[in-house]
Amino acid sequence: MKRHELLPAALTFSIFIALFWAEMFFTGRLPFFRDSALQFYPWQEFASASIRSGDLPLWNPYSFCGAPFLANLQSAVFYPLKMFFYVMPYAAAFKTFFFANMLLGALFTFALARSFKLSAWASLLSGLVFVLNGHLTNRLEFMSVFAASVWLPLAALSFKKFNEEGKLGWFLALVFALAMQIFAGSAQIFLYTFVFLALYLVYFILTGKKWVKRSLSLAAAAALALLLSAAQLFPFIEYVFNSLRSSGLGLQEASRLSLPLSNLLNFVFPDFSGNPAVSAYRQGGGLQYWATALYCGLLPFVFAVFLGVNRKKPETIFYLSAFAFFVLYALGSSTPLYANLYNALPVFRFIRYPATALLCAVFPLSVLAGFGLDALLKGAPAAKKGALAKLPYWLLAASALALVLVFVAGRPEGYGLFRLETQASFAALAICTCFLLLFLLYRNKILTRDAFALLLLLLIFSDFVFYGNRNNPLCREAELTNSSKAVDIMKTGKKEYFRYVIEPNTHKYIQRKYFEEDGNLEPIDYGSFLWEAKNLLFQNLNVREHLCNANGYDPMRPSVSAPALSKMMVSGNNRLADLCNVKYIISYMVFSDKVLKPAGKAGLANIYENTRVLPRVFIPTSLELNGPDITERAVFDPQKKLLLSTQEAVDVPEEMTGTAEILEYGNRKVKILVKSDTGGFVVLTDTWFPGWRALIDDKEQKIYRAYGFLRAVYVKPGLHEITYRYEPLSFTLGCACTLLALLFCCIFGGLFWKKRILA
Repeated sequence: MKRHELLPAALTFSIFIALFWAEMFFTGRLPFFRDSALQFYPWQEFASASIRSGDLPLWNPYSFCGAPFLANLQSAVFYPLKMFFYVMPYAAAFKTFFFANMLLGALFTFALARSFKLSAWASLLSGLVFVLNGHLTNRLEFMSVFAASVWLPLAALSFKKFNEEGKLGWFLALVFALAMQIFAGSAQIFLYTFVFLALYLVYFILTGKKWVKRSLSLAAAAALALLLSAAQLFPFIEYVFNSLRSSGLGLQEASRLSLPLSNLLNFVFPDFSGNPAVSAYRQGGGLQYWATALYCGLLPFVFAVFLGVNRKKPETIFYLSAFAFFVLYALGSSTPLYANLYNALPVFRFIRYPATALLCAVFPLSVLAGFGLDALLKGAPAAKKGALAKLPYWLLAASALALVLVFVAGRPEGYGLFRLETQASFAALAICTCFLLLFLLYRNKILTRDAFALLLLLLIFSDFVFYGNRNNPLCREAELTNSSKAVDIMKTGKKEYFRYVIEPNTHKYIQRKYFEEDGNLEPIDYGSFLWEAKNLLFQNLNVREHLCNANGYDPMRPSVSAPALSKMMVSGNNRLADLCNVKYIISYMVFSDKVLKPAGKAGLANIYENTRVLPRVFIPTSLELNGPDITERAVFDPQKKLLLSTQEAVDVPEEMTGTAEILEYGNRKVKILVKSDTGGFVVLTDTWFPGWRALIDDKEQKIYRAYGFLRAVYVKPGLHEITYRYEPLSFTLGCACTLLALLFCCIFGGLFWKKRILA
């Protein structure tokens, strides 16, 4: 791509992106369904508040009795484009962040297409297909996956140019693109990008020499990218091995959300299985809607498959092969490819959802669509005689007739699946009719080449708009950002440290109602979802409100606390809720238990106060070493007996007495004032996790595992100050590696630019 093309391309893509998302950009609305509202919104608000206060959000005290935050890769704290959230309100920052990422993805794809010497029109089509296809636009729900995906075209472009020209600048661009995928928050997209580049490497080896140099360059780029992102990556690796993912996933679990063969029709026929936003939705095996949203436009798909492959341009054969490879991979359990990779490469045991790899299928398809349009623009005027020349006229007549028949006879009442399929059929026939008409006008020289290409782009864009706008329901900004009544109820009264929990049956009810989409469903009532989720403070909505949930939502929850928290009850002899400082229980059920006192009502949710709750920090009366787990005790009072997990001898008084008070409670630092006449153990009901240090009167002390998953330290008789600090070694080492890698890249980048300037 030449420099003078950058600004016109950026302006063109900006107009298309703004029009496609016009309702979001210009009407004060935000996407809110599922993870966009329940995970990324509250997490980002927490991270932004921490950064603005000058504190790195290494630890999240608001979920699971505490859990690592920055170490969760999806937090993407260091991703450069997250700076918008640190200086702007959430709504404006989200729209700017989203627009910037889409624009980058489109420009990178445009530049890649231009590197193949495709026309500007064909390159524009490739960029539009990549950023507006159903798979990418439906990943808006997952901020980390979406942001990581847009760097795939730059990685492909950099690797291609480096293998062709051998310039250091392209090598550094490849390193940067791969590092951005880690910083954006998706190791899975990084892995799939690396696999795509490995397949590209095979192509370069088969079509040229220097296979050793090329193989080493790819390995070196990946290694340098991992070192460059080490500040985020090293804590993530430590978290993985201290989470429920530590032993990997079984083949059945890992291959969950495999793409069924029937859903391949979604490449050309959107919503073949329905759409939960506007119709019934037919699915099986827990397959979520985003995994089946493959639509890349009917015309771009035809261009890619039937016109895009050219024997004189062998790279088109590679891109078609890459498309086929990743489709086979996405089919997961339906083909042997996924199982073979799972068994051969251990890294595949730590990721799930094969359908996520479809990014690397729609990307080569978008490139091939550009090749196809280029071939069409060059070859359309050629055939003017014979039966072949008359074929477009017959096709135009047949398409127009079918369009009229569908319009007249295919409009059932209601919002069922049949109506959605009819709409898709009507749209497909309309697109075919318009295309054939434009094609004949161009072939007969009534339209110029540029006019034909422009009208064709507008036609394809209208197809994307018709399909894509309904897939991400929006709400008014205030509906998402306003607090719920449940927050006001629980924050009433004196300031104190407490947690809440959603009653298990209520949690399962909401999970089934909005998330487990097996069978045939009516359209999901998104407004009802948001209203219920906010009243329940469902999943991570509490994080934004700075309310502590003894449970929460995160696929990577700490393994040390997961078994106990999963067995938490709210009444009876089970004292886990009391131990975990759970003062409030939110439930759709009505309780008559004497332990629970009604505290208020938020919508359909009843809020109860637990009268048996223990404080966040306390001193138990007696000690029991290495006894049965608390979840296995029929009757147990945690305030009277401390269960300690240790193999060393512990000398404590027979009865421990004293008081403990929290002086400071932050993300990375907790201060506790303790006064004890006997000495003993002080329990902080926060998750035990590597990286925490305890200082008693500025002298470091060992942190014991209390009740199997909480923290405890031993204090001697007297008045003491305990300070907990979260200082994980993985983060320190990661920052050092990032700085060294950055220095290395700057030095070599400077040498490259100096050499270029001198030349």
